[in-house]
Amino acid sequence: MRGMSFPCLAPGCKNSAIKSHSQQKEGQLRAIARQGMVYALERNFYRSVRPDHVIGLTVILTGIAEASTFPGFCSHHDKELFSDLEDRPLTRNDPTQALLLFLRGITYEYAQKRKGAIWLKWFLSAASGIIEAELIEEMAYFQKGMEGFVDFDGPFYLRAAFDTFKNNLDWLITEWEIIPKNVMASCSCCFSPLRDDHVDYKLNHPGEPGPLVVFNLVPGENQTHIIISWHEQDSKHTVWIREAIADRASLEGLINECAIAESEDTCFSPDLWESIPEVVQNQVKHAMRKSEFRGSLKELPVVIKV
Repeated sequence: MRGMSFPCLAPGCKNSAIKSHSQQKEGQLRAIARQGMVYALERNFYRSVRPDHVIGLTVILTGIAEASTFPGFCSHHDKELFSDLEDRPLTRNDPTQALLLFLRGITYEYAQKRKGAIWLKWFLSAASGIIEAELIEEMAYFQKGMEGFVDFDGPFYLRAAFDTFKNNLDWLITEWEIIPKNVMASCSCCFSPLRDDHVDYKLNHPGEPGPLVVFNLVPGENQTHIIISWHEQDSKHTVWIREAIADRASLEGLINECAIAESEDTCFSPDLWESIPEVVQNQVKHAMRKSEFRGSLKELPVVIKV
């Protein structure tokens, strides 16, 4: 997989993608780093599932040049598309910046599922007849789901985002809050506002893109931006998000749910992560596993404080 090359996700571009960042390296990651390092999920699948890592996933010190990277855009489009994020401060409710943060979240999700679908296809071919049929069937189900996103859901949201640059469509709904402190964590992720009911919804609504929300947690030196965006067609599923944002106590729970239970792309400041007791670190790593493997959470660890 490390040797594979993927095309740039900008429409019509044939150039190869570089390591794009879903989280701004010299902005939000630098704001929480210690000597250029943050704690992030282990990206090596083999190491992350070794027997000595049975408690959830593995969170390791990672350089900000490598954290939150994905094969997204060529160097030209990576710079051109996101200049409004890279070259000027975040401004609350800025529509262009909200769109670009949404686009980053979508492209990261698309790229990760694209790689995951390929990896699982290879694995299933190699493992057929070696491991039990029940596990093969379960993994084939996940592979089919990833391919479905790559073939249908992802392109729908990517088209909506890129068409907006041309047509200035008013379809993106954004809730944008600012906390007057650095929360010492950074995140960009996509998740279904239906949560555990998402699979049933997809089965009952074939031919429709699944509801999708993009969550961005963007810390700075003295404040943290929380930007949550979705397509207007999904607004009927996001009432609970708006209600949570309206209350500061509920907002803290929402941030931790999105950054821990819904994301595989959260980075923690070493100062924050190393201050958490080991038992709580293990709870966080367990919560970051896919819900299909960990089941419903009995209790969500709240480690990001507002």
